[in-house]
Formats: sequence, structure tokens, C-alpha cells
Amino acid sequence: MISLRDISKKFPNGFTAVDNISLEIEPGELVVLIGSSGCGKTTTLKMINRLIEPSAGQIFINGEDVLQGDPIELRRNIGYVIQEIGLFPHMTIAENIALVPQLKKWSKAKINKRVNELLELVGLDPAVSAKKFPHELSGGQRQRVGVVRALAVDPPIMLMDEPFGALDPITREQLQDEFLKLQATVKKTIVFVTHDMDEALKLADRIVVMHQGRILQCARPREILRNPANDFVRDFVGADHTLKQLSLIKVREAMQTDISTLYADESIAAAREKFAQGYRSMVVIDRRGIVKGYVNKVHLNEVREGPVSQIMRTRFSSIGPDKSLKEALTLMIQRDAGYIAVIDERGTLLGVVSTNSLHQLVGEPYLEVEGEVEGIEIS
Repeated sequence: MISLRDISKKFPNGFTAVDNISLEIEPGELVVLIGSSGCGKTTTLKMINRLIEPSAGQIFINGEDVLQGDPIELRRNIGYVIQEIGLFPHMTIAENIALVPQLKKWSKAKINKRVNELLELVGLDPAVSAKKFPHELSGGQRQRVGVVRALAVDPPIMLMDEPFGALDPITREQLQDEFLKLQATVKKTIVFVTHDMDEALKLADRIVVMHQGRILQCARPREILRNPANDFVRDFVGADHTLKQLSLIKVREAMQTDISTLYADESIAAAREKFAQGYRSMVVIDRRGIVKGYVNKVHLNEVREGPVSQIMRTRFSSIGPDKSLKEALTLMIQRDAGYIAVIDERGTLLGVVSTNSLHQLVGEPYLEVEGEVEGIEIS
């Protein structure tokens, strides 16, 4: 546990960056500090590992007062990731990751094993990446290395200061997804700084909204959206708070699973019988359940006889079950699709999400209270 008790930071010029805040962070929890520039979020983060010394208050980690210990040893046992990544340009990727293990006098064999494990954990081939220098990697690859370097000695705590802020939107989203999967595996206690509310909503177990050095609200994402503590929090969340709640609902929670489908090898005549029940479009799968495409009712007139595969369209929109409904809505708008197939990693059909169901969800009580969402028939 991380415990901040009545922490303040006043700089020599008289500016009070953090003004008497207290915060308890549980083991394995991902807490996001958010606020406008100068609100004190990064200063708070840096006081935890004593890159900045507090002017008043106490900081405890697992019951120990960190202000009474060695700050260098403290930092060696806390992972730290920054936006600028901070890889040493004259060192290889392996050497960058191995830096703290070497300081802790790990054996060479143990270090090599750990470097390979970490690179594989973020999808980088050790045989290819380990000997490269930072400038030989893409921005996204360098940020992945920055994250695993912070994990090198398996610290229980990680501090992350806008780690994805300098990346383009597509790479940023990919790394956010990978980071969530990584956290599900490593289960670290993480304090994460961002100025992006969408990022906070996506990643956080709890969100701490700061302003002028004080904590205005500390709550779970849905509570922040439903019950902002004051006008500043409400304005910071934004006017589209109802749509933002879609980012908190996983596709698997709202997808429709009781749907009619067509097999690619069944007859067009059989497809006509199914469409006669009132459907306008149906997903086409093979006998293993793998999505192959879709057929709209108007396509039935293109060929009188033969298998469905002759008339199906093979370019279809799909999404994974662990994506958010906000991502599903964005995809449907981009593709001008009335619905999208929900598939697993093998391409197996799990269900569908439709614009009709999302439209109903935006106005449903689900966005105000916990509950289940019934599937919406595609017709």
C-alpha cells in the first residue's frame, strides 16, 4: 500500500504545487492522477519516489516511512516510466533494460533471462531487438522498452508520468490496450499521470482529479462521470459524459448473442427463408463458426441458385469482446456500418453490436446504474 498523509510541496519561489493532500492506494490498484497543467499531479508522483522532496507530510509504502530511508535504494525498487522514455542512446536495448538489475548485482545469466522475458512480454523478439540501439526502434517500440525497463527487477510499484503522451493516436491506443493486458498479468500497484480524461477512464481503477494542488475528487471512473464533485470536475469530464460512459462498458457486456447466421456453404434458397423472417442483414460463418462475411437482403437477387458464398461480401467490420462500446461506436461510424461482428482471436463469431442497441444504451438506465443489457435484434 502507498499512503500519502497531509503531503504538501512549496517551492523556494513561494509556489505551492501540492497543498495538504492525503491518498491511500491499495496493492495492485491502478490510480490515475489527472488535472490541468500545474495542478500538482506530476509533483505528487515524483514525491512518492523522492525525486521531489515534500515540504510537509508523510509517505508510507507498506507501512515504512520512505522519507526516513535511502532515496537511491527507494528508486531502485520502484519502476519509473516517463513520456520522454529516457532510454540511453549509446546503450543497446538489452543494456538499457539491464541497468537496474546490474546495479542490484544480479548475475549475468539472470539478467539475460530477464531481458528476454520482458521483451517477449511486449511482443518484441529478443533475438532481433536486444542488440539494437534506441534510434533503430519506432516510437511505439521504444515506449514498450521504457515500460519493461521499469519492470526489470519486478518492482511492486510503478510510477508512470504521461508515458503515452508523445505517441500518435493509433500507437497510443495500441499501447494502452497492451498495457491493460500487461497489468492483468503483472498486477503492479501503479500511479499514472495523464491530462487525458479518455485515457484515465480506460485505464484507471480510481481517478484522482486535482486542481491547484488539491484533490477535488477521488473515485471510480463511473462515479466520476455520474456524480462529479463540483463544476470544475464536471467541466473537466466534458459535456459528452454520457457517451464517455460507453468507454466503461465492454463489448462483451452488451453484445447480442442470440442472432441468426448463414453458413457460407448453405444454399441461397435456405438464406431466402431466413431473410423472410424480417432480417435485412446476416453474418456469414463457416462450419467452425469463423466469420467469413455478411449478406444483405438485397444481395439475394444477384444469383438465383448456389451457395451463400457466391453472394456474400467478404469485407466486414469486427471488434474484440474486450474493447469498449465507445470503440465499437467509433468503428461503426468510420465504416458506416449498421452493426459489427464481435469475434475472438481466432475469428470465431461471439455476437454482434448494432447501432440500434448502442442508441438504446445511451438512453438506458444501464448508464446510470449497474445492470445487464438485453441484446437488440438486428432487423
